[in-house]
Amino acid sequence: MARNFKSKPEANKEKMARNFKPKPEANKEKKVRARNSNIQNRNFETYQEQKSFENASENKIENESEQVETFEINLAGNPNSCLIKIAHMKVRSLIDSGASVSLLHNKIYNSIKGLPKLEKKKVNLQGVNGASLNVLGSINLDFNMKGNKMNHTFYVVSDMNRNAILGRDWLVKFGVRVYFDLGCLRINKTYVPLVEDIHIASIVRLAQTTVFKPQTSNICYVKGNKNYTFSSSKSFEISPITNGHLSYQPGLMVANSVANINEKRQMPVLIVNTTNRTYKVRRGIAIGRASPVLEENVVSLESTQEHSEIENVLETDLNVPDVHRGVTTVE
Repeated sequence: MARNFKSKPEANKEKMARNFKPKPEANKEKKVRARNSNIQNRNFETYQEQKSFENASENKIENESEQVETFEINLAGNPNSCLIKIAHMKVRSLIDSGASVSLLHNKIYNSIKGLPKLEKKKVNLQGVNGASLNVLGSINLDFNMKGNKMNHTFYVVSDMNRNAILGRDWLVKFGVRVYFDLGCLRINKTYVPLVEDIHIASIVRLAQTTVFKPQTSNICYVKGNKNYTFSSSKSFEISPITNGHLSYQPGLMVANSVANINEKRQMPVLIVNTTNRTYKVRRGIAIGRASPVLEENVVSLESTQEHSEIENVLETDLNVPDVHRGVTTVE
């Protein structure tokens, strides 16, 4: 038989072709996937570390902010009081984290009938100024706050300027959270609005029913809240309020004024009716807000006249034309 003989180079090529085995693509994909998975694992570990660091930072910031909020409850300008209902009476209570216990004024205790007798306890309570409070006893009270029924221990005192104080013991016992940015507190799932109690207590109301005839100005007497202890100052600045009955009547204007308070806790105020209508305002309507005025801030008429004479003397020394010395009123 005849054989086909191939040249040496061609035989080497065939031999190399038989020995050559291409690597499967799957192995390449596996290596690429494994490399990518390793990178992803490293990235995931880094992300977890970064996330845990962020969570720790956020928890630290939250804890710091909670501490700041807790200590800022009593700062001026922050809403710090809410209404609670004891039996049939609504009582405005101060939310005070600086007070270790909760307090109730003796006059509130005496005005609510059917309450149990006080339990005598020897407790030394000190106020903000360091003076000891006169503690008459303690009582467990059931009260309601925005539909939430609670029972808590109050110490009844006779010498504080608030009707009730809910202290730190109440905040901790019921897990109350206070939100200053929202102006409210949260108890369970209920949000209760907060109001600065000094603004509520300083409101003055009309002492008697008054009729305001058209285009007239009237001097009326207003009376402060009997539960609010005014300062030792005898002079008060009366300013109008932005909400309430009179705010819906733009024709009735309460003039800003400074007045002295009398023995009946009454002060005169000027109310102007600029409309052609007759208004009848009943007794007890909120008229304005009273704030104490220091005597050195009140300028008398004599001192004002003396000051104006000095200004006139200085005005003659000005080296300006006569045309520019006076003030021209354009009507």
